[in-house]
Amino acid sequence: MADPQPDQEGASPRPVEPAPAGQPEGSVTATADLQRAHDELRDRYLRLAADYDNFRKRAARENETVIREQVERFARDLLEGMDDLDRALQSDGTMLREGLEQIREVFQASFARHGIRPVKAKGRPFNPREHEPVASVISDEPEGTVIQEVSRGYAREDRIIRFAKVIVSKGKEKGEEHQ
Repeated sequence: MADPQPDQEGASPRPVEPAPAGQPEGSVTATADLQRAHDELRDRYLRLAADYDNFRKRAARENETVIREQVERFARDLLEGMDDLDRALQSDGTMLREGLEQIREVFQASFARHGIRPVKAKGRPFNPREHEPVASVISDEPEGTVIQEVSRGYAREDRIIRFAKVIVSKGKEKGEEHQ
């Protein structure tokens, strides 16, 4: 065995392994030390790269969630006004009606700019993913068909912001089916 060499400044000496034949003494230790240092740095680099990638993905997801929630909150704030306009449009009075129609168009354009669209309900089969039943009545329409929209539903992309409140058909009365 060769003479002990100090590991680092002021560190206690460590034994030096004998060099294989034909190699200068100490080159094996230096090579092993360099390999160890390389492996440690590579491991740190890979961990930091993975941590950064995870951070970047998490930040992007959180940002998308915040934006989606803000737009939906905005839409919910305006929906009550939209409902009031819908009810007023059903009343009489030509000038009042024209003004309300213009206001409604402004609302619809604003919603469209934010990717918010109405959920179609009337005349369609009841869909619990889009509709909230408020009543079920006997009608000439087939059972399970939406016959009236009480409050329009709205969606953004594939997510429902507010379910359409609907009245659903029970179908014809038992005695009427055979006539």
